[in-house]
Amino acid sequence: MPRLFILYTADLTDVANEHRVTIHMFANDTQLYVHFGRDNTTLTIIRLQHCIMDINHWMSANRLKLNMDKTELIWTGTKYSVTARNARFLSLRLGADVILSSQHVRLLGVVISAALS
Repeated sequence: MPRLFILYTADLTDVANEHRVTIHMFANDTQLYVHFGRDNTTLTIIRLQHCIMDINHWMSANRLKLNMDKTELIWTGTKYSVTARNARFLSLRLGADVILSSQHVRLLGVVISAALS
């Protein structure tokens, strides 16, 4: 079964790569990562929004569903960079949905904070 999953979802990697977004996939979870500097915040948000919408379209075309209710967003970095960027106010607009930034997210059972603590 894992090989079938990998073959079926391999195209998602191509979609993420087109947007210069790093992707990590697990059987029931997918994470997208983007590294950027303070000067590129707006462009990075736009790039990430386009990537997620393209992934959503790919999933719909392949009879899968991106669950926006389970989609989480966290901006991480040093305390200074997160504060300077007003990271808690940054959000993603994905069609009619808005994904607000969180201070903590759960990643494979581990809680990650915005300050990486």
